[in-house]
Amino acid sequence: MERQVPVARELFRMLRNLHPNASLEDLSALALGYLGEVHAERKHGTTQVAPRVLFETEKPQLKPLPEDPFEIPLWKQATVSADRFFQFEGRFYALPALVGKEVWLRKCGKILKISHLGRFVRIYAITGKRYNFLPGDLPPYEEAIQRGEYPAFLLEKARRFGVDAARIMEQILRPSAWVNCRKGQALLRVLDKNGGCSGFHDVLRTALESNKADWRSVEDLFLSRAKNPISPPILSEAQRELMHDEDSFWKPS
Repeated sequence: MERQVPVARELFRMLRNLHPNASLEDLSALALGYLGEVHAERKHGTTQVAPRVLFETEKPQLKPLPEDPFEIPLWKQATVSADRFFQFEGRFYALPALVGKEVWLRKCGKILKISHLGRFVRIYAITGKRYNFLPGDLPPYEEAIQRGEYPAFLLEKARRFGVDAARIMEQILRPSAWVNCRKGQALLRVLDKNGGCSGFHDVLRTALESNKADWRSVEDLFLSRAKNPISPPILSEAQRELMHDEDSFWKPS
């Protein structure tokens, strides 16, 4: 290939002298004509065969070009931020195993390949999504937020505390679930804090029956229950044998 550079250079000089007012497009057309009509017919110094004759001999052995055009890949370096994402062309991609590390990105078509220290680590399909991640990349609550499923996630967490807790969560999230997500988070904190206390389900039922199905009222009821515990009834020996503590039927997860 290098040997053709002097040929192209001298050809440009010759055509420039012959056609001083020609544009670059005109010179290119003249060069193509010269190569096809003169240069290709000249006997080659090494093979002693004209390039056109040799090309016609080898032409049946040449393979056709690929149907899909070759796409030049785009390379870029990025750093994985503390939030587990790196940014590329206005979109975010999760790579939690390499937080704080520099990675190399290779975009070719609609495929983004990521490598670190010369080792391929992940591949993403480039779509219209702004945030891209794989299952398990994020904590459950964060993944639910990214997928637009956070209210359903809160409701499922409340169900683990029982039917009454789920009903209270439903009332908190209604009518605008996303607006009331913080209130739902607060209710879960109250449930987590008081999940093992005696009379847990009684407090939730009281909240529902008294139309106090909000997290502050539920918290106040638990505080009141702790300050004024209900004395258990006096039972006979036979009655005690038939009784079970409520915690034996339910354990918070």
